[in-house]
Amino acid sequence: MAWVVGAGIFLFLLFAFPRQVGGLLAVLGTIGVVAWLYNSHLEAASKRMLSKVEMSAEFSERCDKNYPIEVSAYNGTPKSIDYISFTLSAKRPGFSADVYSQYSSSDRILAPSARYAGCWSLNSYDLEYGHLKNIQLKSLSWYATVSYVKYSE
Repeated sequence: MAWVVGAGIFLFLLFAFPRQVGGLLAVLGTIGVVAWLYNSHLEAASKRMLSKVEMSAEFSERCDKNYPIEVSAYNGTPKSIDYISFTLSAKRPGFSADVYSQYSSSDRILAPSARYAGCWSLNSYDLEYGHLKNIQLKSLSWYATVSYVKYSE
C-alpha cells in the first residue's frame, strides 16, 4: 500500500513542479542508461576472458582407477588464475543427454599460457548405484565446462 502513497506524492510533485521533476527524471534516466552500458561492458569483457580459459576431460589409462578421468586446463588469458570451477560431464556416444555431471573446482594456480592436467575421481554413488553402474567409463565422451574463474589481483 505504500506504493500508492508514493505514486500520489510523485504525481503531486510532477504537477506542482513539472520542470524540476522532469529534469530529475532525465538525470535519473541518464544515470540508469550509463550504469546499464557500463555493466554490459564489464559482462562482455568477463565473457571474453572466460572464453580464453579452455578445459578438456577424457578417460585415461595413465590415471589411477580411483581417479580415472584426466582433466586439463589451459590459461589463455594475460592474468594468473587462482581458482577455477567447472562441471565434469559425460555422454554416451550418439546421445545428447549427460549420463554423468559433477560440479568441481581447483585452486591450482595457472600462470598465463600455462597448462595443467590432473586425474579426478568420480562420485562413488554414481559408480555403484547411479547411471554409471553398468557403463564402461572408457566408452563415454567426457568433457569439462568452465563455470567460474577467479583471477589474481
